[in-house]
Amino acid sequence: MKMRKGEGKGEDMIGITKLEKRTGVPIQTLYNWLYAGIFEPVGKRIYRGREFNTFSEKTIREVLTIKALREFVSFQAMRKAGKILRSYGHNPFSKGTFLVVGTGDKVDIVKAKDGEFIELTGKYAGQLLLPLWTIKENRRKRK
Repeated sequence: MKMRKGEGKGEDMIGITKLEKRTGVPIQTLYNWLYAGIFEPVGKRIYRGREFNTFSEKTIREVLTIKALREFVSFQAMRKAGKILRSYGHNPFSKGTFLVVGTGDKVDIVKAKDGEFIELTGKYAGQLLLPLWTIKENRRKRK
């Protein structure tokens, strides 16, 4: 089995059929998301001479997050967000807090992580929007 670095060690690998059962997302939708690059397999396995994608628990969390976000944003917005998040690492939708900001046709996805907001779609896609806080200490010396 071919795996990505740091993935799959001690985890049960599952196929796309089990991923469908565990997430409730139809298999054709999973294939669409997979081929569009919204999420990626962890590795590959060969069974009876054919190569199959394998997925992990992180992939399940990622697909459930994507499923929830898809209720509010378009397929194109998810592709754009996935591309930006992939530049940060594998399984980017599997952790963090995601916010959908806006109304009507104008909605953006924002990821909150470590006290920072990163816009994933919209005018400032891929950029840090706003640190939540900055603490400066001004101490006066006592005489």
